[in-house]
Amino acid sequence: MKKLFISLALAVMLLAVTVMPAAAATSDTTDVTGSVPFTIDVTAPDAISLGVMAEGENAGSSTNGAVVCNGTTWSVTAKDEKATNPGFMTSATDTLGAEMTICDTSGGTYVVAHTGITYSGQPTTLALYVKQTVALATDKVGNYTITITFTGSGS
Repeated sequence: MKKLFISLALAVMLLAVTVMPAAAATSDTTDVTGSVPFTIDVTAPDAISLGVMAEGENAGSSTNGAVVCNGTTWSVTAKDEKATNPGFMTSATDTLGAEMTICDTSGGTYVVAHTGITYSGQPTTLALYVKQTVALATDKVGNYTITITFTGSGS
């Protein structure tokens, strides 16, 4: 009887396995998205000292900065952005009569500092060349400065 019961149980289990429909495998999907933002790191060139400027002579010098970015299209502008007397070297009380000129390459074309220059793509070295003329008899003795601001953008 025991053998009959075991045989019957096995037959029922075999029938159940073969008659039951197979469970369908289900799937679902999830989209995963992300973006890498444009980044740019601009290191402005070191401060430039023109030393003692003589009347009627161009005082000039140069220095380098750098750009590191992950974009394919980028630019950096360099110009004097101050609200009062843009492009001119100033002291605490006076302004030189001639506007500072700047350039991005040795032997290149100099432009006035308030208009500025634009660097783009390669190279990633920001060369800054400056010239200042003290030509007017009205220019007063003193220490003069100008700040050139470097602003990067891109994608």
